[in-house]
Amino acid sequence: MRRTIFEEDHQDFRDSVRAFLLKEAVPHTERWEANGLVDREFWTKAAAQGMVVFSAPEEHGGAGLSDFRFNAVIDEQVALTGAVGDNFNLTNDIAAPYFLDLTTPEQQARWLPELTSGAKIPAIAMSEPGAGSDLRGIAATAVPQGDHYLLTGSKTFVTNGIQADLIIVAAYVRDGQTTNGMGLFVVESDMEGFSRGRKLSKVGRRAQDTSELFFEDVPVPAENVLGEPGRGLVERDGRHRRRRRGEVDQQDPSAAAGRERHRQVDGHERTATAALAGEDRHHPAVRGLIGARAEAAA
Repeated sequence: MRRTIFEEDHQDFRDSVRAFLLKEAVPHTERWEANGLVDREFWTKAAAQGMVVFSAPEEHGGAGLSDFRFNAVIDEQVALTGAVGDNFNLTNDIAAPYFLDLTTPEQQARWLPELTSGAKIPAIAMSEPGAGSDLRGIAATAVPQGDHYLLTGSKTFVTNGIQADLIIVAAYVRDGQTTNGMGLFVVESDMEGFSRGRKLSKVGRRAQDTSELFFEDVPVPAENVLGEPGRGLVERDGRHRRRRRGEVDQQDPSAAAGRERHRQVDGHERTATAALAGEDRHHPAVRGLIGARAEAAA
């Protein structure tokens, strides 16, 4: 089936992405899998091609593109070429919305240029050894201390954990014996009290850089808080819906086409139903629907 979801710009972008991956990623896949991570140089090359956080505003090095079809193109081509590229999904589909939607203008000016250039790599640290991915059970805490928070806890299964420079950490805001909801805190890799644990080996996605991270009274400035402290769980849930869609596209490149076909059929059915309600059996949509049903029943 010929897909209609993509336009000429997406087709041109697809050709560019595919050529880049075949040249810069596919030949190195075996080595990257053996090392358990992708070369950092690859990420800066990808950024130079406009493939990293292109949804950021142009003044911060992006292309200002909010069209998720460009994300889907990258995810599909990573799967179709057999390249190692989980960091595209994490950075463009998962991390970027946090740095775009929950940041102040000052935060964007600090972080986005470094992300769009590939100079800094993001990670999201939420899962914990004792809680898994159930954020309501995490033990990490952030205690207000005037102009900063003292962040304490440990995280595991953190993608990009070994190489990450900017880490979004989920922790409960605790003031004395009172817990004031969850917050999202951006930890920079050179902050005192931050350390990395072992690089985790996995059965699949062997080149995906995954590790444990530790935070021992890390002083996180108030200006490194994303959004409103106490609403971290709400903000996280909203942004992870996009993550799931990106993961499906990467694992099954036909998924985007399936969604488009569903929209086409659903729209056709709706139009035909409305016409039938008006007893207009000669409406093109009705004739098409009747013909399709007859063919299915034959």
